[in-house]
Amino acid sequence: MLFPDRDAGDEGGLGWWACPDGLDDPERTVRLLDEWAVRHREPTDHESGEHPVSEGLGHRPDLVAIDAIGVVSALAKRLLDGNLPAGVSEHRARRTLLERKIEAFDLIAQRESGKAARDARAQSSQAFDELVAWYRDDVDRRLAVDGLEDPAMEGCRFALDGRPLADLQFAAEGSADDTGWFLWSIDAAAFDAAPDDPLQWLGNPWPLEVAGVDVDALVELGRRQGREALHAEARRIAQRTRSQALTTARTQLLSDLAGDLAKGVRPFEPGGLAGSRRS
Repeated sequence: MLFPDRDAGDEGGLGWWACPDGLDDPERTVRLLDEWAVRHREPTDHESGEHPVSEGLGHRPDLVAIDAIGVVSALAKRLLDGNLPAGVSEHRARRTLLERKIEAFDLIAQRESGKAARDARAQSSQAFDELVAWYRDDVDRRLAVDGLEDPAMEGCRFALDGRPLADLQFAAEGSADDTGWFLWSIDAAAFDAAPDDPLQWLGNPWPLEVAGVDVDALVELGRRQGREALHAEARRIAQRTRSQALTTARTQLLSDLAGDLAKGVRPFEPGGLAGSRRS
């Protein structure tokens, strides 16, 4: 049930579905059984309401946290012993272990009080930080960068698994709010539909602090000598600081993506960094 879908592994072939029918979503299965029982009720049957199956199932809220800890312990032991189910990689199992730890400690924190609750919250927070680190390492291998075809100021584009994610550009428009290095999120679906129309897919920019870029000095230069001088100096600064900007931008993106993924927010879904911004 922890790993219903299994990978083919190094031997090739196809992956498979290991979870018995109905166990992948127990709540849905019970709901369907309720509906089936109501539809097939005979006049002579004992009246048992609209939930004849689910109402007869025992539910012990006090045991939920204990069961969750049991799952965590069992999976941790399998990882330690190198005894994972077929089709489940250690990489995937470690992520699942962290997710289950967070769930288990959150349940304990909700039921307990005092020191027990505080300890559980602390352990949940530690597991969350470890999960963020797991996602950061995972995304780091998949995040690529390419130069833009016609960058105004030494710009480049970040892509995740081949899909556009964000643009890095140096802007010099004459004020502190629109001068310097900026990251622009991309609405990936809008980009796919109209790649030549940035107004359709560029999101709001956020500034990056990059060593060697004195925004105030650039703004003052533009005020004294005009836009031509501003743009010439901005291009020189952009070329000189591009590598630092790339490093800073990549670090920022990895942090944002990993934090979102640990919360269940995927980058290309609504609410994600490269998700749709249209309702």
